[in-house]
Amino acid sequence: MLRRSAASGYTLLELLVVLAVAGFVMAGVASYSTQSMPGTKLKSAAQRLADALRTAQATAVTDGTPVTVAISSSSGTYLVEPGGDATTLPSGTSLSFTPDSFLPTKLPGVRFFPDGSAAGGEIVFTAGGRSFHITVDWLTSRVTLND
Repeated sequence: MLRRSAASGYTLLELLVVLAVAGFVMAGVASYSTQSMPGTKLKSAAQRLADALRTAQATAVTDGTPVTVAISSSSGTYLVEPGGDATTLPSGTSLSFTPDSFLPTKLPGVRFFPDGSAAGGEIVFTAGGRSFHITVDWLTSRVTLND
């Protein structure tokens, strides 16, 4: 037969040990989340550019006029022309653009045409050892974001 003592429960020492362990776990989670922030900012910046490219493609088809997304690797900015504002990438982010190899002229960006085609290429975002690739297909002007 089991005997129960009248004062069952946890001691103050046991509660302090549990709180200390919980504190160490929370500190580790906070440290991990701040280290992953550059990758999150990089993906967010790549997603914003992919969205700007998709919007430019839709505008070109809808308005019946070519729309260009000018990309500046040196300044880390891109600009939707005509009529857009320049967007600057987060600090520490490098940007490179490789136009389609068969283009007769090397445009400093991606141009979308009213017929749904594009002078496409590949845009690569890099920061902190991570990279994201945005490709624009010349025939269908499909914008794809890959990591």
